Amino acid sequence: MFERAETLTRAGQTVILDATFTSPFMRTAAAAVAARTGVPFQGLWLTASEAVLTHRVRAGTGDASDADVAVLGAQLAGDLGEMLWDAVDASGTPKTVRDKAQQFLRRCGA
Repeated sequence: MFERAETLTRAGQTVILDATFTSPFMRTAAAAVAARTGVPFQGLWLTASEAVLTHRVRAGTGDASDADVAVLGAQLAGDLGEMLWDAVDASGTPKTVRDKAQQFLRRCGA
């Protein structure tokens, strides 16, 4: 994922890395791609209640995720380490979440 992101960034493309990023190592690796290629980086941490997340996992929204409720539970119980990314409430519809993320990115100049 990071190699592909770096290739696309070097080609002038905008890149969105969509993953859980539950480890500080992975978050650092994402930021490092931007640093190596000289582009701005903004990490967004999407948040929602456990109930909302559980409902979404059970509903199986047809995305690429293979997570089930057990995987979700392990992620929620895990230690995220220091979270330096800005939080965006993701409990709404996909459009609402997208709009919130875009508004945040505009405010911070990304």
